[in-house]
Amino acid sequence: METIKFNQKEYNVLNVYKNKKILVSRNNKKYIIVPFSSTEDLKKYLANKKEIKRNRIECSKVLKVDKNGILVLEKYIDGEDLLKVAATNRIDTLCYREIFRIYRNCRFAGIALNYKPENFVAHGKYFYYISDEIYKIKDRQTFEKSDDIHLWMNTNSQKRYVESRGFKYLDRPLIKDGGELNKKVVLLCTANW
Repeated sequence: METIKFNQKEYNVLNVYKNKKILVSRNNKKYIIVPFSSTEDLKKYLANKKEIKRNRIECSKVLKVDKNGILVLEKYIDGEDLLKVAATNRIDTLCYREIFRIYRNCRFAGIALNYKPENFVAHGKYFYYISDEIYKIKDRQTFEKSDDIHLWMNTNSQKRYVESRGFKYLDRPLIKDGGELNKKVVLLCTANW
């Protein structure tokens, strides 16, 4: 089994994700190790994590930082991928309330996240943001005006997106693009804002 060193300790590599984060285990506990190419990237990542946490958005906790190896050890969030939830048609009103709670917190803080379902994991009653992407709100389109909101609804965009990520999309009636979709977006935002 492949291993990786973090602060002179060996961790067993279980999986390497597309975003280069590494799922590891040590003493029957799972962790995430995040590698960086420079100390500037590491500092930016830690600053983004701090900003996310400060604005009451759930995210994985940074446990240790290895400045020499330019690595971060984080707590592993054992939850369900929201992309899988979307693929199996289980996004319900509680899901919408939670994603809009996150969006409101970001909006009031003047920041924006990447709201694609693949960036969230459901654990308990919260969605944990597993990406580190954070933007100034003025540099991004608002959630309700972006295409990201369509990925949370039964749309053709959601179907294409889920299938492009390798999931089987459970058959269901889809909202037609155009006026019907715009109406559903407005109703969804009004109900959850």
